[in-house]
Amino acid sequence: MRERIILSEVSKRELLSLLPNEVTLEKIKNLFAVVEGQNNPKISWEAEFILDLDRLGIPNKNQDEFGWGLHFCKRTDETSKPFKTTAGRYVVNLFLFGGAKSIRENSPYYNSPFNKRLIGTVGKSLSVLLLEGKITSDEYIDYIDREQWLSFAPTSFVSPSFDNLSNKPIKEVITARDKMYEDNKEALDNYSLNSMILYQGEEKKLLKMAEDILDEKNSPGLDIYRSGASGSFGNNYRNVALMRGYMPKSDDPSQFSFSTSNLMDGIKPDETAPFADLAILASFSRAVGTQDGGYLTKKVNASFQHVGITPDSESDCGTKRFLSVKLDKDNRRGLHLQYYKNDEGKLELLTMEKLESFPENTVIEVRSTLFCLDKKYCSRCMGQLYYSIGIEKVGLLLNRITSNVLNKSLKKFHDLTVKISDLDYLEKIESLD
Repeated sequence: MRERIILSEVSKRELLSLLPNEVTLEKIKNLFAVVEGQNNPKISWEAEFILDLDRLGIPNKNQDEFGWGLHFCKRTDETSKPFKTTAGRYVVNLFLFGGAKSIRENSPYYNSPFNKRLIGTVGKSLSVLLLEGKITSDEYIDYIDREQWLSFAPTSFVSPSFDNLSNKPIKEVITARDKMYEDNKEALDNYSLNSMILYQGEEKKLLKMAEDILDEKNSPGLDIYRSGASGSFGNNYRNVALMRGYMPKSDDPSQFSFSTSNLMDGIKPDETAPFADLAILASFSRAVGTQDGGYLTKKVNASFQHVGITPDSESDCGTKRFLSVKLDKDNRRGLHLQYYKNDEGKLELLTMEKLESFPENTVIEVRSTLFCLDKKYCSRCMGQLYYSIGIEKVGLLLNRITSNVLNKSLKKFHDLTVKISDLDYLEKIESLD
């Protein structure tokens, strides 16, 4: 595990004295870069300290003490009391959310690594604020500019890079791989669904073993995989330093060959043909396989281009029918800006704040386009989402489904990993009863 680093009081004071507009490239370099003549940065981005959001304020440059008052994010249950964070997270939160006042007042302190997943979460949260009129488009654009700048400008001196350890096979892991193959050779070489399930479990164990070793040895290459910025540990690292595993055949992708070779050790002579065939499948998926998704998209556009919403954002067809929806942690965002029947029997708009206020498994009655009586969908059945973003021809949005088919074919050029999903149809049916 990484060595724990504690931020000194002097460095903490310097960090907390920063204002959002003082987070410049030169300041980030001064704080977090390894400069000539020193072995370590002035402040490690991993350095931990206790942060009390209620005591943050504008630093008084003429006094030793701070003049408390500036708050750059809203409080949550997790941040209402002092909590542990890192120097890197603090500066990122300060810079990203310390600009526009409306964003400051509506964005929490994100006390997690700013990886691909968290950046996506932040974008969705700000999109909700934009749709509900709590921030302006100019403020959202300012945030996007800040995010793009921060993700690019300081990369030369704060971003990790691949190292030998994260690119080369690890001896202990290769030994475990070879033992796994010898113990299961007959099953793995004679493909069946059970053998693929077996391999998937064993592969996860080997990848976890490799990740733990890279983590223990502080490999900077592991940070790149974990960030989600580039590459996948389960695809790129596996192919480069572990094993190829199951490979689909180009003439029949439902059939497979199996290989323990990786790219760093090289391909075994008797596996040249399967690897060459894999390259054919990847190229075919990108050059020819995309035509299926493209053709479906054209058909969907032609079939549903007439489907739209009424221009009147206050229109109501008057239907008396509602769709009963049981709320869980996954479906609430999909109901954002829809109308539901409240306790008084009146239609009420579902803001995100309202949706999050309902307890788990609450059943609400929602207006739905399934029951709309107008020739074009009325605003009460459609909701306010598309009125907010200025889309009238909603039927054209169905091409998001067919475009996904096209994108999957494109992605095969880079990732031909064989995956298995377990779906219990009976369980799904019972959940609907």
